[in-house]
Amino acid sequence: MSCQNCNKDRIVSVNAKCSDMFSASQYVSKFELQSRYNGYVPEKLGIGKGDYIKFAYCMDCGMIQNNAFPLKLESIAYLDLKICDKCDEEFPKQYMAILSTNKPPYREVWVCENCKPFYLSINKT
Repeated sequence: MSCQNCNKDRIVSVNAKCSDMFSASQYVSKFELQSRYNGYVPEKLGIGKGDYIKFAYCMDCGMIQNNAFPLKLESIAYLDLKICDKCDEEFPKQYMAILSTNKPPYREVWVCENCKPFYLSINKT
């Protein structure tokens, strides 16, 4: 196997099991955190999925060896999408609003920013 970038044959295969202990952070500068993801390994990152991290890289140029790169994700915030309980649209978890109904049985709902006013109006006592 040779590198997709430099054609050298010094390829290292990496395999790890981390269950739901995976963490990724994205910075906009050296000290400014843009977003953070914790949970299972997201397939959209191109380094594995579920419980497993699995990829190969070149020891000469450092290129990860697969066809996932460059990533088309704007931000890792979009790795953890939720479904709005009202409109069924996907939205990033960082924009969530978890609201619980004020009458038993209590339950949490996931709502996007657009539907948040609707749930705030029905939660008033």
